[in-house]
Amino acid sequence: MSDPLAELIQRHQALSVCRDDIQNAFAALRSCFEAGNKLLICGNGGSAADAEHMAGELLKGFESVRPLPEQDRASLPGELAENLQQGLPVIPLTGFTSLRTAFANDVLPHLVEAQLVWALGRDSDALLGISTSGESQNVLAAVGAARARGM
Repeated sequence: MSDPLAELIQRHQALSVCRDDIQNAFAALRSCFEAGNKLLICGNGGSAADAEHMAGELLKGFESVRPLPEQDRASLPGELAENLQQGLPVIPLTGFTSLRTAFANDVLPHLVEAQLVWALGRDSDALLGISTSGESQNVLAAVGAARARGM
């Protein structure tokens, strides 16, 4: 059986110092999805693009097609049964234009993602906050809201 993390670290040895963190993050996400919970993802600029990209890969098959269970396929008409894939429940917090602009105007712009986390997140869901600097106010506020929610 292959070890994808070992293969990744073999190709990118600088990641070896993060091995335990990567394994812990994987375990947390696996537990989240196995329990039927969802992942919310946020970031700014290129990190927002990364959030969208990750969500897109998880909402459909990534390295291979994730076929629907037979019971689900049986309940769908032909084209849907043949083409839909089992996706993981992931919501990128990068859209929501109307809420984003209204909340920024009416409340505080740096709390938009925290509002989304508060409204969409539930106990045992997960949040992935991406920040290159580690100091993005809106991402840190979203993390604060996630912790308060029990995520």
